[in-house]
Amino acid sequence: EKVIVEKGHLQIADFLVGPLAAAAIVLTDEEKELGCAFLDFGAGTTTLSIYKGGILRRMVTIPFGGKNITKDIAELNFVESDAEQYKVKYGKAARENTEGSLFASPFSSKPDIDLVELNKVIVMRLDEITANIKEQIRLSGYQEQLGAGLIITGGASQLKNLEAYLNQKLDLPVRKASSRKTLVNNTPEYANDPALTSALGML
Repeated sequence: EKVIVEKGHLQIADFLVGPLAAAAIVLTDEEKELGCAFLDFGAGTTTLSIYKGGILRRMVTIPFGGKNITKDIAELNFVESDAEQYKVKYGKAARENTEGSLFASPFSSKPDIDLVELNKVIVMRLDEITANIKEQIRLSGYQEQLGAGLIITGGASQLKNLEAYLNQKLDLPVRKASSRKTLVNNTPEYANDPALTSALGML
């Protein structure tokens, strides 16, 4: 990006921090005041921001995201593009209990997938990511003061059953969020997509 700016002889007016922009368009003043953990679960990274008393108290980026889950699924002998499709369509943040759940692929010429193995892989990576989040919340010193709980956004937040999983692991109420409609009132299809919250926040 720096090269593009220099070649275009452009002046940089300001720098925006993505997680702050996302928080500005997702969180309410009440949530920031009561205290909340704001999680932007992206493809390559997961950013945790802790708010209390209306003030940002801690921000940390964990170098794991939805892409790591996709790569783990690909280790089951799939190409990464197929692994992403399986994650989105069939994956969930819960272990399958049924045995012999080999599922016939709906994609032509693609190998079948074992849903038990698929969700086992997803949960194993989520356990690692969530352990990091839990520790960072503890380090913030505000773990007992998050009256508004956990608010989660980002493209990877759309994984099925994620709210229940995080509620159980972190012992916090969980709200899955995207951009507030009052701030993006002319493009509701964008406002409803949690993958776009950082971009819309910066805009």
